Formats: sequence, structure tokens, C-alpha cells
Amino acid sequence: MNISRRRLGVLAGLTTAAAALSACTVASSGGTTTATLNVAKVQSYFTAGVNAANTLLAIPAVSAALGAAGVAAVGVTLKTLTDAMTAFTAAAGSSVEVSITTTSVKTAFDSGLAAIQSLLTQFKAMITSLVVSSTVYAQINLTVSSLATIVSIAAALLPVSASVSYAADQSMSESQALANLGVR
Repeated sequence: MNISRRRLGVLAGLTTAAAALSACTVASSGGTTTATLNVAKVQSYFTAGVNAANTLLAIPAVSAALGAAGVAAVGVTLKTLTDAMTAFTAAAGSSVEVSITTTSVKTAFDSGLAAIQSLLTQFKAMITSLVVSSTVYAQINLTVSSLATIVSIAAALLPVSASVSYAADQSMSESQALANLGVR
């Protein structure tokens, strides 16, 4: 079977959409529409962001390319992400799904997504300046691509505020991206 790039892109897009649908449900009743988030899925996306940053920072060439100020900025963003993950988990409590009509849930979700996007932006900015072996570059590129996929899926869950932008990357499936980032 011969699959063209266009067909592969369409299939990847459908896979991403299916992943997003499994993490969010929308129901209408009496004129009120309520969206709920799968708590475990959102937590896995946040964990993937933390894992991606830690993986990339562990590569000496990445830390060197970012410089001390860049590494410090990533550290601040990681703190924001872990704080958002803690707030989201606290807002969710023991629930399997949470409604986004709860302000604390939506705020924590938006904050976590913005932090992951910021990490992605920081790492994408330095990737072109790296002089590393092809093996190390492949690891960096896989990590960044996996993070971009997670950002795309997470951003598709809910309408996010206009100040939060995201990369529309559908180069791999959700499960593949999560596995690449050490989330099972």
C-alpha cells in the first residue's frame, strides 16, 4: 500500500482529533452546554511538558544553546506548569472528569497549556542554532515534535484565550507523543 504525504497528514489529523475527543466531552441540556475534561488525560499532557523540558535540559548542547538566562527562563516556565498541574489536580479532586464551567479548572488548564506552549517556543527557537551529532539532533527533534503534538491536542480540547497561541502539529499520534515523552 502506498500512502502519500497528503494522505498521511489527513490520517494524523484524524488521529489527533480522535485523541482530543477522548479527553473532552461536550453535552447540552436545557440550552446549557457543558464541556468536561478527562482529568487523567490533562494530567498526562502536563506531565509530558515537564518531561520534555527535563529531557532537553539534560542535553548539554541544549543548555549551552539556551544559556544561563534561557535555562532560568525554562525553570520559571516549568514552575508555572507544575503550579498549574497542582491547581488542576486540586480543582479536580477525586473526579475522573471535571467541568470547565468551574473557573479554577479552566484557569489551571489555560495556564498549563500556555506554559507548555512557552516551553515549546523556547526550545524551537534554539534548535536551529545547535551543532550536535545527528543522533543527538534526532533525539532533540523527536522531543520537540512530540511536545508540539501534545500542545496541538491539548489546545483542541477547549477554546483557549486569545493570548494563548499554539502550534498545530499533527506529526504523530497522541499515544506515540506521550510515549516519546515518557508518559504511559
